[in-house]
Amino acid sequence: MDNHTPLDKAKEFETMLNLLENNQAPILKSTCLFYVAVHYLHALALQQNKVIGNSHGERKIAINPYRDNPKRVFIFKKHIYDAYMSLKEFSEYERYHIDSSLIVYQKQIKDNYEKSKLHFANFVNYLVNNHNFQK
Repeated sequence: MDNHTPLDKAKEFETMLNLLENNQAPILKSTCLFYVAVHYLHALALQQNKVIGNSHGERKIAINPYRDNPKRVFIFKKHIYDAYMSLKEFSEYERYHIDSSLIVYQKQIKDNYEKSKLHFANFVNYLVNNHNFQK
């Protein structure tokens, strides 16, 4: 059984990101940011006694402001949902759709990481300011 809290898991990914920051290669940085966001979302749900599910699909439904459905758990602003989904997209691109040895992909990964940092900051600030999230 996993006894780590979502905040513990977020800190693990933050530590990994800090280690990667010292490396010039851009690979996996966007993935780390995405998983910090995932675990922050789980921590928020735990703090508010809500269940958002464990799969990417369940989390997507839990925060999707574009569709009115009974499984939605949080009502997020559309731009925050879009920021979260962009983090997911950049993470998947980084892990599944690239050959990181090619310079063109390295530039795309670096650009995605810069965008990921902005999306991540917006996402976390929204959780803190609009949902009283405690980091």
